[in-house]
Amino acid sequence: MVKSHFSAQQRALFRNLVIFDVHYSQLFLFIKILHFY
Repeated sequence: MVKSHFSAQQRALFRNLVIFDVHYSQLFLFIKILHFY
């Protein structure tokens, strides 16, 4: 039971990390476009 709870916690953390990575990549792309122009 503890293992399944830990995996659920890991999934939530991974989902937040993916969302943060998507936002960070969009921000990086925006800065790259601004630097290009």
